[in-house]
Amino acid sequence: MCLTGTFLVLEHAGRRIVDGGGIVVISSLNGRQPGAGMGAYCASKAGVTMLVEVAALELAPRRVRVNAISPGVVDTPLTEGLALVPGLTDEYIENTPLGRAGQPEEVADMAAFLTSDRAGWITGAAFDVNGGAHLQRYPDVLGKVRAMMAT
Repeated sequence: MCLTGTFLVLEHAGRRIVDGGGIVVISSLNGRQPGAGMGAYCASKAGVTMLVEVAALELAPRRVRVNAISPGVVDTPLTEGLALVPGLTDEYIENTPLGRAGQPEEVADMAAFLTSDRAGWITGAAFDVNGGAHLQRYPDVLGKVRAMMAT
């Protein structure tokens, strides 16, 4: 659904924006950093990045800019479940150079910038908003889950 949903949003929004503007979609750290056992998710998020590039080419003649944000772990209700797996949240943070999870406002601020006139010459890009997590290794999610199940 990650890839299909993004495709449908780009297709329908692209038809309706006729004279300039910006579209921002959400990809993921996993669009560029693999995680064991996460092949389908990682591939779909990498596909989101490619869709952004194709849409940027196709919509540029109408001055429509298309970009992606690739967040890492952000404190949201969706990521609360990480805490259920002992040590997983800590491993994410340890592998994030800025040493913390992101906040929803930080992702929203990037989206607001990318849709503003100040980003008028930016298109076809994916922006890592992940505290530098893409620079280090991905946590061993499967290993942590297996350890939890063994206890």
